[in-house]
Amino acid sequence: MTRSEFVSTMLRRWYFLLGGLLCTFLAIGYFGVAPGVYSTQVDVVFLPPSEGVRGNPLEGRSDSLIYFAAIVEREVNDGANLTRPSASATLYGSGIRSGYLVSLPNTGGQWRTNFGRPVLSVEVVDLDEANVTKVLNEQLAKVNDTVRRIQDEQGVAPENRIQTGLAPSVPVVTYVGGSRMRAALGITAIGIALSVLITIGLDRILSSSEGVGSQFKRRLASSAPR
Repeated sequence: MTRSEFVSTMLRRWYFLLGGLLCTFLAIGYFGVAPGVYSTQVDVVFLPPSEGVRGNPLEGRSDSLIYFAAIVEREVNDGANLTRPSASATLYGSGIRSGYLVSLPNTGGQWRTNFGRPVLSVEVVDLDEANVTKVLNEQLAKVNDTVRRIQDEQGVAPENRIQTGLAPSVPVVTYVGGSRMRAALGITAIGIALSVLITIGLDRILSSSEGVGSQFKRRLASSAPR
């Protein structure tokens, strides 16, 4: 389609283009007022026994602690594998507005995983700040209960047990608001593109129908008795 044909189409089917632009502005008004979310993220750090590892079949080496953290992760998530695609991924960045995730941080990339630290990341997002704190405490308690239960089942003595700590020690809940300007620009660009494409598509359909109608009328006129 040449530039002159494009302009001619937009002028001829201006009502379709105008309808698409109006829908775009309505979308900007709707999504532009969407509230942000409250978010928090805490690392549960697995620590070796303070008095050595004698009598602890789980041992205290770093690789063994990572393996133990992976077992706890699987237990807490009821056997589901919820590994993040990368350490930089976040729940709110993925579009989740209410939920939580307990995972072993992956410092690798999309095609290769790498679990280098005995840590479980606990992340919570929600529209309500109080609910973020509530869910976080529930998941932290679940992690610690699982750590204790597994070692109870192994018969590990108290002085030889793997311990856990929090980083940061005091969880911080932050408010994450989206950029309305970026959202508006994105919606505008998509809306204009869709409006133009729909206008061109409908113009071709209508032009084809009008062409068929004109041919039919000409045939009727030529076959009519004189």
